[in-house]
Amino acid sequence: MTTPPDQFLAELTVGRFRWDLLTPFPRPSDADRDAGDKAVAGIETFVAGQLGPMSLDDDRRLPQQFYDNLRASDYLRLQVPERAGGLGLSDYNTFRVLSAAARVSGTVGFMLATHNGIGLPALLPALPDCAPRDLVLRRLGEGVISGWADTEPVGAGNDHPTVVATPVGDGAYSITGDKVFISNGAVADDLIVSAATPGADSVACLFIVDTRTAGFVVSSTQEVIGFPGLPLGALRLDDVRVPAERVLSAPTGNWRLAPLFEPVSSRGRLYLVSGAALAIAGSCLRFQRDFARRRCVNGLSLDRYPAIQDLVAASLADVFAMDSVVRWCLLGHDDATNLTVRYLDRRAAKNMTTLACWRVVDQTMSLLAAEGAETARSKARRGAAPLPVERLFRDARILRITGGVDFAVDVWAAEAMLARSYDPAPANIAQIESDDLGLRPADGQELSPRNREHLVAAAAGARQLARDCLRLVRDHPDRDALLARQRTLGAVGRTVGELFAMAVVLARTASNVGDDAAYVQGLADVFCTAARRRLAGLRPDLDGTDAGGCAEVSGRWLRSGTEPGPGADDPAWMPLPE
Repeated sequence: MTTPPDQFLAELTVGRFRWDLLTPFPRPSDADRDAGDKAVAGIETFVAGQLGPMSLDDDRRLPQQFYDNLRASDYLRLQVPERAGGLGLSDYNTFRVLSAAARVSGTVGFMLATHNGIGLPALLPALPDCAPRDLVLRRLGEGVISGWADTEPVGAGNDHPTVVATPVGDGAYSITGDKVFISNGAVADDLIVSAATPGADSVACLFIVDTRTAGFVVSSTQEVIGFPGLPLGALRLDDVRVPAERVLSAPTGNWRLAPLFEPVSSRGRLYLVSGAALAIAGSCLRFQRDFARRRCVNGLSLDRYPAIQDLVAASLADVFAMDSVVRWCLLGHDDATNLTVRYLDRRAAKNMTTLACWRVVDQTMSLLAAEGAETARSKARRGAAPLPVERLFRDARILRITGGVDFAVDVWAAEAMLARSYDPAPANIAQIESDDLGLRPADGQELSPRNREHLVAAAAGARQLARDCLRLVRDHPDRDALLARQRTLGAVGRTVGELFAMAVVLARTASNVGDDAAYVQGLADVFCTAARRRLAGLRPDLDGTDAGGCAEVSGRWLRSGTEPGPGADDPAWMPLPE
């Protein structure tokens, strides 16, 4: 996919820190905010009226009545134009609604985000006036539930899909193969299914499959460690016929390279993953405040202890950063022709938001100590506040896997970035090697002195990252040799994410001139201080000075059949080689 000009993240990865692209920071209009407030209040009331606070913990499934009421509601058509029977919400308001649903029930929020974000509604920006578009609008008007079926038993995002679509004439196809861990797969009426065509196993096309079609079977429902009751399905397709009007992409290349399908799915992953992450982290903030106010140690309220103040401040700063990144990615670009404008930024948001969420929920678990590890049901039985921290802990861990395992996402991001450095080489090598960071004297003048320092550090970090990448490419004329250094690649990807988050946080802070400006400056300072510490920790991997003996240590164990344990001459964790 061709990268559009003037994307902040694309510029950052070649050492150009484009502060001018970030400011002024986007804000919703008053009318859009009001529409979002109304929709958020509606979804919260709807979800709360369907489920008890702990019903999914007990039943492990969403009740049929919920699905019936959902199909009769407008919440399956959040972004469908009003003239076509939908709510016509903006990208940002759609995110707000889905995240609000997740605050009431993580499972319902995830299920709704799957449908609205990567199900049939997500196709509309990518489809011109055509038979598939007419089909999508008709099916959405009928109240269908949908999802996206891509993951296979061999893994997600693989280059050699095993589900095969065979042409059968008149533009129709027959699909055969297995899909696993498909969100909404157990209840969907229609699924967007990826499949390879014969003789081109790296070419994945897209099809809208009616789950009532002969040969389609939900072979089992699946449970993950979080999101109880989520209708995940393992699917079997055995000669499932798909008519021409349900064929979305022809076998000319991987759908991920199509001009709009991948950007649309990236926006959907933001709804799905970042929406749940922000909901979890926001709930954790409320739990932290509740606990710190009501608990005392040695006669002193917990909120008076510096360690607790540090923990809460770090959590608040992480949530502020998550919210800032979401706003940047979604505000101001709803036109389908602009879906690619912040495409790379939306991809980077996945790891940024889920890792920040994990830090927040992990800190919350530590703060609440035994009350955090105890289940909500157990707390209720003994009359304690049934804060579901352990449930959120499990949900948050799943989000680090959803849409790609976090360390793999970092590696993939670095692979794409470094690939652009080989052929041709960066056009701005002289700029990369220059000491001029490209910041103007007026840039960031609205920031506090500490945040101005963070801004300079972020710009310097972007320039240093570009130099690192240039050095890595020069040291590895064989591209494959560099791509095999996954530890280094992971550090490159994580560095991009940290610098991106710092830049967005500082841009939002610089644009905030309201009564809470000083408080926002403090939030930005706390986040950027922590981000710079994380960046410092990545330097050894970027420099290649901390390779360690991981390959030797892990290889000895993996090749050995010996069980770890105490022996006469061996330490417990040093099994003898075969």
